[in-house]
Amino acid sequence: AMNGCRVLMLEKGVWPRDKPCGDAVGGKSLSHVEELGVLPMIEATPHYVVDSILFGSTNGSEVRVMLPKETYEAKGLMSGYALPRIQFDYMLFKRATEIVIEAGGAVIQGFSVNDVPVDGVGEGAKILGVKGKIGGARSEEPDLAFSAPLTIGAGGYNCPVSRTITEVYEEPFRDDEHFCGGYREYWENVGGLGDSEGPIEIHFIDEVLPGYFWLFPVQKGVVNVGIGMLISEQRKQKGKKKSLKQIQKWVVEEH
Repeated sequence: AMNGCRVLMLEKGVWPRDKPCGDAVGGKSLSHVEELGVLPMIEATPHYVVDSILFGSTNGSEVRVMLPKETYEAKGLMSGYALPRIQFDYMLFKRATEIVIEAGGAVIQGFSVNDVPVDGVGEGAKILGVKGKIGGARSEEPDLAFSAPLTIGAGGYNCPVSRTITEVYEEPFRDDEHFCGGYREYWENVGGLGDSEGPIEIHFIDEVLPGYFWLFPVQKGVVNVGIGMLISEQRKQKGKKKSLKQIQKWVVEEH
């Protein structure tokens, strides 16, 4: 759309919507955020400037890696921000919607894809578009079909477009060694934080490896407390260790 193409953006959710996340937006990501024109929106709303990262090891030792603003700015970079995912995503979606409509396109929210038509087989196969309906799979709304010369699937872990591509090429849909499950809570009235700037913390704990426990301030007095683990490893766990929520509860109580 930014290059003048007419785009139909289909979104499964209805915005604003929440999603488990650590809420950190790294400096490299911010360059893309700035290009989209979203950075001024972030800076005009509550957020936390990340000036360093504190890493904690399994033996209890810690190291703090500074992200000096002046050094990063001299290289044309930014150190990073932290802000609630629901807030960040909504600003991205709002701006993306504006760009799409300005280019003559359209946006539909609450649309669930239930079929991805393909023409041909093997390497000559081509995705023609998508079919689905508004309101979810059980909705009584009529089925809708859209075709386009290019179909881009950005549906994450269970993306129907990527699933179709892997079926066409008879490849595994995904490798769970490259996906991480996550759980997070927002803790309020937390003391000891800077008003709007400070470190985020990443702690490696034996019971969570391969994964980590995080503490990411997102605004004054509010901290995103969460845990993440490779899905491939999480599925090997037994009992309460299969639940990231229970693992986090144990980590908080014991550490």
